[in-house]
Amino acid sequence: MKKALVVLFVLAFYLCAWGDMPVLYRTGVQFDVTTAVDFRGNLYAAYVDSNSPNNSALYLTYSTDGGRNFEPSTVLDFWHTCRRPNIATIDTEVVIAYEDASANDIYMIKGSPGSFGDTTAILNSSLPELEPSLAVDTLNYLYVVYAM
Repeated sequence: MKKALVVLFVLAFYLCAWGDMPVLYRTGVQFDVTTAVDFRGNLYAAYVDSNSPNNSALYLTYSTDGGRNFEPSTVLDFWHTCRRPNIATIDTEVVIAYEDASANDIYMIKGSPGSFGDTTAILNSSLPELEPSLAVDTLNYLYVVYAM
């Protein structure tokens, strides 16, 4: 009886545990991954991929089933040298701020999967703008913080 319980426990563990799951089926190197969950439980992952014209395009993928399956990735920006993205959700919109490593500027893009707007520079100054971070409060105000 004890052996049967152990086998049942081990089987249940392997059926419930996901372990490492491939999410990004791309040929380049993915790095600077950031995630957020919206109020409906959708999981969003933004990342930089080296398999792009400038070796650092910004991509987004999402899951509507808690991370079991992900939609094909969407390219959001391949013009800038994207680094260190940070993601937040406001209601049904996704907001991503990221660093352009070649110009040391911070850019932002917002929208929903399949419908993103253009990238917008947050501040164009002569000083380097680095490592953006996003936060949303209970009134859905978006805060952007970065180093200069």
